[in-house]
Amino acid sequence: NLFLVPLGERGEWYRYHQLFSQFLRYELESSSPELVPVLYGRASAWLEGEGFFDGAIRNAVAATDHERAGLLVARHWYSYVLAGQMATVEGWLESLPEVQISHDPALLLVEAWLCILSGRGEEGERLLTLAESIPHEGPLPDGTASVEAGTATIRGIFGFGGVRSTLEAARLAVESEPELTSPRAALLRFGLGSSYYLSGERSLARKWLEEALELTETGQPLLRTVCLSYLSIIAADEGRLDEAGRLAREARSQLSRFGLQGVPQSTWVPIALGYMLAKRGDLVDAQAELEGGLSVRRKLPDLSPWPTLIGLLALAQVYLARGDRGRAREALAEARTMLERYPDSGIFPELLERGEGGLRKGRRRDGSLDVELTERELDVLRLLVGEMPVTQIAQSLYVAPSTVRTQIKSVYRKLGASSREEAVEEGRLRGLV
Repeated sequence: NLFLVPLGERGEWYRYHQLFSQFLRYELESSSPELVPVLYGRASAWLEGEGFFDGAIRNAVAATDHERAGLLVARHWYSYVLAGQMATVEGWLESLPEVQISHDPALLLVEAWLCILSGRGEEGERLLTLAESIPHEGPLPDGTASVEAGTATIRGIFGFGGVRSTLEAARLAVESEPELTSPRAALLRFGLGSSYYLSGERSLARKWLEEALELTETGQPLLRTVCLSYLSIIAADEGRLDEAGRLAREARSQLSRFGLQGVPQSTWVPIALGYMLAKRGDLVDAQAELEGGLSVRRKLPDLSPWPTLIGLLALAQVYLARGDRGRAREALAEARTMLERYPDSGIFPELLERGEGGLRKGRRRDGSLDVELTERELDVLRLLVGEMPVTQIAQSLYVAPSTVRTQIKSVYRKLGASSREEAVEEGRLRGLV
């Protein structure tokens, strides 16, 4: 065993000692340099046949056979991404010439997936458009029916174009590849189920997501995690809180088991947990989970907007229930700003209006329901919009400054505000200013 080193404990695999290996490579490159790429090519073919795709791609690159390496990437990328191994696939793409990727629609779709999953949605959309512009007939190396089906799959899952177009894309993707035996069967059904949920079709959403969950295999932990999270949210909506909790906890265990905590899509889990806890009334824990998930997503603003909106609206309700009207107002304002980018946003305008309505129906500090502002108090509120000091407000209303201060306190009390800025913002929400 002077020149061999065993790998593992079973004694099935060995490698040369590092120094001996370096010596042999030096001898080969010195005596028969023309054989080097040939041998790397043979190694690549053997490794692919044995199912060692990472090694197959690295050896193809070492053989400078970039065409073969690109074909291998386009053929085998999916299982790695669904296992959360995005860094491996990124390394493959980085080893290929950029010009090769830019002219290959299959590789462009792979790169688009990586961009969108890592929170670079605009770059991903650019790559999708470029892929669609390159003529290509027939299925792609990974078995996808066509370039159109590949782009529809991505758009049907991440939904950057709006809810209606997302649902249409998800339907097209399933119709293009309806077979349950397809390696993408679970993914396509997840896209359709999530699109139905965003459209307000909860029962259809549950049907397709449950089917997706059944089809997820042990090699698709990331997809399984997101399916579990979505189903937990649906169960919470339907009042099945024990089931919602079980599903959310199973999703979290998937993160720990497969080391997926650093993947942006792992933020689905704290959002689902927080959503369930909020419905159950565990407000402190709900707030912690929701704030944790949203803090990560805020750092990646190009991620799919819909999970962020679900989390924001749930967090606003938690803040409101805990009496923190200021932070509730901020969360709702953030959600409204997001929705301005997506005019076609399914269930969210109604949910946002409901949240803002809850804010308008707040309670006074003594616990009684809000009462309407008097005409004089409305006059004071409208003058608070600017930067006019109390003395000038008093002059404008022909009253003493002490009277204005009393009226301002009354306005604050009725609006549940603690500052001039909060009072003005609350007045805007109520349509008073």
